[in-house]
Amino acid sequence: MRRVMAALLVVFACAIVALSGCASVDQPAVDKRPSNIIVILVDDMGFSDMGAFGSEIETPNLDRLAYGGLRLTDFQTTAKCFPSRASLLTGLYADQVNRGRRARTNMVGGVTLAESLSAAGYTTMMVGKHHGLTHPMDRGFDRYWGLRDGAANHFNPGTTARAGEAEPARKVADGRWWCFERACQRGFLPDDADFFSTDAFTDKALDYIAAAGDADAPFFLYLSYTAPHDPLHAPAEYVDAFDGTYDEGYATVAAARYARQIELGLIDHRHPRPQTTWRDWESLSSEERADQAARMEIYAAMIANLDTNIGRLIQALEERGILDDTLIIFSSDNGGSAELVLQDGEEIGAQHPIGSVGRW
Repeated sequence: MRRVMAALLVVFACAIVALSGCASVDQPAVDKRPSNIIVILVDDMGFSDMGAFGSEIETPNLDRLAYGGLRLTDFQTTAKCFPSRASLLTGLYADQVNRGRRARTNMVGGVTLAESLSAAGYTTMMVGKHHGLTHPMDRGFDRYWGLRDGAANHFNPGTTARAGEAEPARKVADGRWWCFERACQRGFLPDDADFFSTDAFTDKALDYIAAAGDADAPFFLYLSYTAPHDPLHAPAEYVDAFDGTYDEGYATVAAARYARQIELGLIDHRHPRPQTTWRDWESLSSEERADQAARMEIYAAMIANLDTNIGRLIQALEERGILDDTLIIFSSDNGGSAELVLQDGEEIGAQHPIGSVGRW
């Protein structure tokens, strides 16, 4: 973690020094506005879940960033959401800032990227998941809109059903905390029947970029998506696009990804596949296979939707003429998750179809 965070902080420092990268000590000072910086963090996305890292899921926008920049192939992080996020923001081990043991704690000490960049003259903005008690605007961010808490329903993060819908599935009965600048509320109920968290976070990020573009200062945007963290939710048109993709089962998908990663030079003989934990596909009943294939289709759809939204972000930067002046760093917080969320021994909302607002 220390090695990776040090490398990331060097990257940030380079962006501040000059648009073209790190200047050597014998180079004259460059009198240019520093680069804008965007850190995009997704939630529980696996190492092989995008095209440039071996996935069968087409992610052209992420691949554009990957092949046009650097792909980090030896990246260390923690095993859970909230410690990873604390370390990303501070460059410290999560325990050093009171974020290593429990999610519902305040971040204590350290210096955040937002605080450092604010001192360097940046406009600092955050959109999306924070996963802690501390309000991001208390730690260097000028603006914040998003889920201050942990995972929430992607379609309806509130606690009551909208007209014609089932009650939203959720881990916490009273709902999660959301903040809209300084105004925070628990159990946010969107008015928009088409609300989807990934789309909504991108919408707000684009609003913030547009507002920041009218100022002379460069900006730092921390865009922290909750997808593809559970619950398994995605807009129907994205799910439909993967119909039948995973009918051959886990092993076929895994073998193909592993082969592509070797072909891409991401791994080699020093990286054997881990011992599998899934049941043999042929041993499953037809109903079980259909259920498991549906889960994979929705998960893939969540990533495809993420890629579309990142494409929207890239397009906005291009239209404003600032894409080449913007450093973009993309990462997942802690890799793919095999967590199965149960309440009273069964999945939350098990009576509802997989992928629907009433099912976790």
